[in-house]
Amino acid sequence: MSSDRDVRYRERLLPGPLWWLVVAALVAMVAIAYGAALGTGIGVITAVALGAIAVAGLWFGSPTVTVDDRGLQCGRARLPRSAIGDSFALTGDELRAARRGHRSELPASTYPVLPVWSPQSALAIDVTDPVDPHPAWLVGTRRPREFDAAISELRDTSAGAG
Repeated sequence: MSSDRDVRYRERLLPGPLWWLVVAALVAMVAIAYGAALGTGIGVITAVALGAIAVAGLWFGSPTVTVDDRGLQCGRARLPRSAIGDSFALTGDELRAARRGHRSELPASTYPVLPVWSPQSALAIDVTDPVDPHPAWLVGTRRPREFDAAISELRDTSAGAG
């Protein structure tokens, strides 16, 4: 784990409000059903327990994207700073095309870090390591400018140091 002083960018790819609303509605439906069948107390206990499990699942199931002095880390996957190439942001139709594999700039073997509830923008990052099986990474983000600036700064300091 990196210390806070060498972190250039960090973002947890949490679900948007619609996903939280859907999960809350599902929890409420199950709690109401149990409450109607087994009593109000059981319904309340079910709502609290399922709500806590749902929040923990959404929180811990959301990858964290970190750019630090060692490179880029998305969840447990790490791309060392020496392997980070050019990057560009994708939004809207461009991102939808990339998700379907219809972007010529992104090969089919691109490593995706796009949860189901992925934000509406992503950063495509070229991988310069010739032995890496993924020639690019596609990483969801809600702040593409900040993320791209952190990647560019890291890449530029690597080029200046090498």
